[in-house]
Amino acid sequence: MMTTGQVINLISNDVQRLDKALCYFPDIILAPFAFLAGNAVLFYLVGWSALVGTSYLLLILVYQFYGTRLAANLRQRVVVLADKRVQMINEIIRGIRTIKVCSWEQYFGNLVSEVRGLVKFCHLRLSFLGGCYG
Repeated sequence: MMTTGQVINLISNDVQRLDKALCYFPDIILAPFAFLAGNAVLFYLVGWSALVGTSYLLLILVYQFYGTRLAANLRQRVVVLADKRVQMINEIIRGIRTIKVCSWEQYFGNLVSEVRGLVKFCHLRLSFLGGCYG
């Protein structure tokens, strides 16, 4: 059974990804044509030495591919950890009387803080990759 918090978390993440994808969709369609046209003009103007610039652009493309895969893996970890934290908070709220009676506030607070620290660490690693991967 999914809770309301989990459903809202899933929907907000999906909408955010869809919004980013729709912003970049025209660029994805036009990028190969622009690359070929630019390289043709560059080859016409410069000659064979234009291959150095083209190879550099292809190297950056490979870097972008692997960076995006790494960011996607980190983002997946963040989503899983955030879902775990939301589930823990819901369980704490459902059992708050038992927790108060047995004085387990510190223990459960530490559990939630630990998961929150892991989420913050994943966000920090994502920030090192740059804004375009998040």
